[in-house]
Amino acid sequence: MGRRKFVPDRIAAFVNKSGLADKVKHRTVIIPGYVAQISGELEDELAGWKVVVGPREASELPAFLKALNSMKIAVTARAASARPPSRRGWRGSSRRRAAR
Repeated sequence: MGRRKFVPDRIAAFVNKSGLADKVKHRTVIIPGYVAQISGELEDELAGWKVVVGPREASELPAFLKALNSMKIAVTARAASARPPSRRGWRGSSRRRAAR
C-alpha cells in the first residue's frame, strides 16, 4: 500500500509546527477537492481552524479564491446591515399563536 500524502494528522502537525497561526490573520485552510472526505477529521485535528474544500484542480484556484473573497465581502456587508430579528420573529407571528 502506498503512503498517503493528505492525511489529517500530518496536515495538522505541519500547521502547528510551522507556526502558521502566527503568520496569518485568518484561521482557514483550503484543501483540494480530491481529499474532501478528510475535511471533518481535519477540522477535529485543527481546533479553531475552518476547513474549506477547494477545487479539484490547482488551475481552478484563482477563480475559486476570487469567488470565495466575493462571498465573504457579501456576507460581511449583509451582516453589518442586518438587524437581529425580534423575539416574535423567531416564534412566528402573534396571529398564528392566537389562532392555535
